[in-house]
Amino acid sequence: MSRVYEKNYFSGDKRYCEAGFSSVVTQAGELVLGAPGGYYFLGLLARAPIADIISSYRPGTLLWHVPTQQLTFDYSHPEYFDGYRGYSVAVGDFDGNPNTTEFVFGAPTWSWTLGAVEILGSYHQTLHRLHGEQMASYFGHSVAVTDVNRDGRHDLLVGAPLYMESRADRKLAEVGRVYLFLQTRGPHALGAPSLLLTGTQLYGRFGSAIAPLGDLNRDGYNDVAVAAPYGGPSGRGQVLVFLGQSEGLNSHPSQVLDSPFPTGSGFGFSLRGATDIDDNGYPDLLVGAYRANKVVVYRAQPVVMATVQLLVQDSLNPAVKNCVLPQTETPVSCFNIQMCVGATGHNVPKKLRLNAELQLDRQKPRQGRRVLLLASQQAGTILGLDLSGRHGPTCHTTKAFLRDEADFRDKLSPIVLSFNVSLQPEKDGLAPALMLHGDTHIQEQTRIILDCGEDDLCVPQLQLTASMTGSPLLIGADNVLELQMEAANEGEGAYEAELAVHLPPGAHYMRALSNIEGFERIICNQKRENETKVVLCELGNPMKSNAQIGITMLVSVGNLEEAGEHVSFRLQIRSKNSQNPNSEMVMLDVPVRAEAHVELRG
Repeated sequence: MSRVYEKNYFSGDKRYCEAGFSSVVTQAGELVLGAPGGYYFLGLLARAPIADIISSYRPGTLLWHVPTQQLTFDYSHPEYFDGYRGYSVAVGDFDGNPNTTEFVFGAPTWSWTLGAVEILGSYHQTLHRLHGEQMASYFGHSVAVTDVNRDGRHDLLVGAPLYMESRADRKLAEVGRVYLFLQTRGPHALGAPSLLLTGTQLYGRFGSAIAPLGDLNRDGYNDVAVAAPYGGPSGRGQVLVFLGQSEGLNSHPSQVLDSPFPTGSGFGFSLRGATDIDDNGYPDLLVGAYRANKVVVYRAQPVVMATVQLLVQDSLNPAVKNCVLPQTETPVSCFNIQMCVGATGHNVPKKLRLNAELQLDRQKPRQGRRVLLLASQQAGTILGLDLSGRHGPTCHTTKAFLRDEADFRDKLSPIVLSFNVSLQPEKDGLAPALMLHGDTHIQEQTRIILDCGEDDLCVPQLQLTASMTGSPLLIGADNVLELQMEAANEGEGAYEAELAVHLPPGAHYMRALSNIEGFERIICNQKRENETKVVLCELGNPMKSNAQIGITMLVSVGNLEEAGEHVSFRLQIRSKNSQNPNSEMVMLDVPVRAEAHVELRG
């Protein structure tokens, strides 16, 4: 889903800090710092209440120590050496106790660059440790905590911006990856990642920064932004927005924000979301571009939740012609289509106009659609709907009609109607300053009533017999075969029924006649199917119950030098019915002979 944001650009002073230095503030007002260079690059986590930091500070002095601060321990195990613990930090609830806060601790070079993320309890004991899957991928470079699937438990996202993907040419491409770990109930609250988001652009550093956004579209699920500061057009940087859902997170971005700065600005090097800056009820997003020395503010626009209904009768009876065409006064079978649209939302503007598009029989090509609008005799229309000030849905009813059965062949497949709503663009051509969400597209279907009994399911019983005159075939002669075929249907109607005669090499269709009144000039066409020639003759749409049709077909056969001892014709009746659609295959083998006439003179 695309979203329109307003962009404001702010200049600011450059700030230099040790690479990987990170911080977060808990709900209790405690500042949590990650220091990856601590303990000779083992890394550590430092905590202190903000109130104590402020009370301990004196103007003009450096604050070296806060009496109430807490530090993690020094580890001597080789796995921790140069681990950069604290390169990224986050806080959340991962022990099931809402009264305690757990600390997420990224260590991208832990265990000889494999990378890990640790979750520490209130007393800095390790509750969980998640390992990277690839050496030097920098797993743990970024971490974020939010509930993306609305189950009441915090979930964890971990970035590995140097992850290398194996591509089709067996070469490795550094594209970056983000791992989503959903928290579940039970002793193993975090297991294998439930979703892998992999970057698409070489050296884009996808996953360098991850930020919870809050609920952008107000659907009840929290959303997430992921940065690729060297991705996007010309490597200028890019931020991708992923929407939360019941399964965890949508794997495709709903919006992609391209950098407004030149290449190398590092757009997306830092992200911060889940804060409503302009007090419109929707969370906004800040994107840092450290080399451009600027921050971009994206302000989320109001979201309109649309509800759409499309009502049409279940079936159409061609025999009931209850309308006339306006211009020709031709009786037709018509039916009503009702379309209803409603819209709700927080801070939605008073002026709200939508475009509603109706398409009839949309699965057919435009020239072959079986139903049309009665007034315009077109296959679709676009309506302008004004929902300003309305609290309930607005409805519109129109009439459509079923075309004459002689104008189309397909009477079995359903007639699909689609209805789609969208925001009207502004008069100056700009996109509207709000977003449409919800069920904006709906489909319904109706069908043509068939003479198929109480179950409305046509089951034909197609029978075919065949014989021929004109055999054997002589090599080098002008052979003409006469195929005598009897087609019958002892069941219910067979729709788009046709006789298929597969010809052997060297055979050519000449003409066909029928002995049934109305079928004297039976329609047959020679086509190619799977590299063989086949003659298709129409037997009726439908071929009615108890129908019997005799067909005589003339076929010329030549070029028999490589034919062997016989050639074969395959015959079958085919229909488009879903149940028992075809007859048994009939094989006619015609012998091939060579005759020599000898005359002696002398």
